[in-house]
Amino acid sequence: MSFAAVNGASLYYESAGEGEALVFIHAGIADSRMWNIQYEAFTRTHHAIRYDMRGYGKSPLVPGQYARYEDLHALLDELNIKKAVLVGCSLGGSTAIDFALAYPRRVRAVVGVNTALTGYQQEWEETPLIQAMEEAEEEAEKTGDLSRLCELEVQFWVAGPNRSMSVLSDDVRALAYEMNMIALKGDFYEEAEAVPLSPPAAERLDQLTCPLLLIQGEDDTEMTYNRLAYMQENAPDAQLITMPGAHLPNMEHPAQFNQILRDFLDSL
Repeated sequence: MSFAAVNGASLYYESAGEGEALVFIHAGIADSRMWNIQYEAFTRTHHAIRYDMRGYGKSPLVPGQYARYEDLHALLDELNIKKAVLVGCSLGGSTAIDFALAYPRRVRAVVGVNTALTGYQQEWEETPLIQAMEEAEEEAEKTGDLSRLCELEVQFWVAGPNRSMSVLSDDVRALAYEMNMIALKGDFYEEAEAVPLSPPAAERLDQLTCPLLLIQGEDDTEMTYNRLAYMQENAPDAQLITMPGAHLPNMEHPAQFNQILRDFLDSL
């Protein structure tokens, strides 16, 4: 196992292959294992890197403020990577976009999978599932038992708000639950605070200097669709592709995702 000393923290990472650098950044309900199939496939054609952000997977949280895009910057410096294509899902996508705005010369392109966006304001929908998640979070704060909240979050994000858990394979469901349980423990750790880019990316999309591929899962949330539409409209070189699946479509449909990514890389 490899760890990098980064800004006072220790980040777990994997790095293999030769060629153009391709960095995979995980979602906030996951860790670097969400890219298992992509990492194996693209190490054959690229220098592929994946890592666990603080509080996810094997990377512990440490007290104090930190910026995820600065951790990425330090990790790339540690690995002597001068320029890379960044592939980020959800929280990982917003980290990639923040990095591309802060360090434009270090990024060849960004792929944002159902990506979040720092500074973009939107309200949660009022649905029974979201209400159940809110109640489970309150209960977890009282009891410390995260199992019910974890189960509901996997249902909402990984299966999707309008599908049942039965659409997921046993392997995807089990890995999603395991990854999210670790992530939730980090969410309840109050001594560490992630600081976003300032001014936030939502106000600076017109400053992006690299191509941006947006990938949305057709069974994700309406909030995600609205956010990606905003990004496509405001980023200067953005395209949007819809594929099957919910918030982690690369895990549900890896072959189709890999082909979309490979076609985009070939077009650069």
